[in-house]
Amino acid sequence: MKVLSIDELKDLIHYRAEPCISLYAPMKRAGKEVRQNQIRYKNLLSNAEKSLKEIGFRSIQIKDILAPAAKLIDNTPFWNNQGDGLAVFISPEDFRVYRLPVAFNELAVVAGRYHLKQLLPIFSGEQHYFVLAIGQKDIRVYRGSEFGLVQLEIEGMPESIDDITKYDDSEKQLQYHTGTSSGKKGRRDAVFHGQGIGGDDTRQKKDILRYFREIDNKLPGYIKHGNAPIVLAAVESLHGIYKEANSSPMLLDEGLRVNPFDFDDRELHERIWEIVSPILDRKKDEELEKYHEMKSKGKASNKIEDILTTAQAGGIDTLFFEEGYQRWGSYRPKEGKLDLHEKAKPGDDDLIDLAAVMTMENHGSVFALSADKMPESANLAAVYRF
Repeated sequence: MKVLSIDELKDLIHYRAEPCISLYAPMKRAGKEVRQNQIRYKNLLSNAEKSLKEIGFRSIQIKDILAPAAKLIDNTPFWNNQGDGLAVFISPEDFRVYRLPVAFNELAVVAGRYHLKQLLPIFSGEQHYFVLAIGQKDIRVYRGSEFGLVQLEIEGMPESIDDITKYDDSEKQLQYHTGTSSGKKGRRDAVFHGQGIGGDDTRQKKDILRYFREIDNKLPGYIKHGNAPIVLAAVESLHGIYKEANSSPMLLDEGLRVNPFDFDDRELHERIWEIVSPILDRKKDEELEKYHEMKSKGKASNKIEDILTTAQAGGIDTLFFEEGYQRWGSYRPKEGKLDLHEKAKPGDDDLIDLAAVMTMENHGSVFALSADKMPESANLAAVYRF
């Protein structure tokens, strides 16, 4: 099962095939309701099969296309180990499954590209952040959103301070103890006795500073120099040392001053979200204010035909769409033709999804808002670059 990284999302955005099938379902993690996971998924596959028949695929073709996805139905261990949401993408040459910390709206879409609107808020709209969970014996880097944390694999990142320093015999006599093994709840980070890390000139502090500088050096530019906040999660004594090593202006002064390895990812997310949510809410409010300002200057719109044309030209700076809202139809930019339908017809696109994907392709920001937060009570709204 693949990790949904930003690169993986870009690949999904650009993927084209006939057909592309997108399935979304909320999942239950525990209890008797877990049994509903399989049933919900099976129903979505049936909906996809019906849509494929409506657009002219024969039964034998449909069976071949859906075969990899159908194998999951009876995979009981798979259904007992879920996140909050499941996203599955299927084509004749492609099959991808993602467990994600998002309770998706249940949906099956068949089109010539993948339907991605429900994934975009995880990555877009400047509504994400990064977490550095650091100890002397472990480090993890996460990309976070309102919905949860996704651990990132970063090439060359040291796994512990031991990767940076090799202790000689005298240093090995420095007493320390650790608790449970790395990655498990209840793990205690290394506790050192003897010199401690209080003195600026101690060898131990210098070693830790070297370790933290190496971490800072290995962080990709999109983390260090992007627009997303960075939250440091570490025991109190390590915060000051890491700030000496830090070169990113996005590191927040306020961090999480606990041992992050005492918590599972969901608990860690809850604590981090308390820190970053006010910051991200301010960003969102600023973008909404910008919409009203630009609308008065003719540089913003809530008309779907204008938004699609501008998105196709790469001219959208910020797009807002109502969570869960769908607008079915077809858009043929070369012909300048837009057809809107009250209900989905064979071959239709969700035009809200199309506008969001085109905006992200051209490096615009995308925000999913509740209906009461949408500007001018519209279902779709955009601020233009020009």
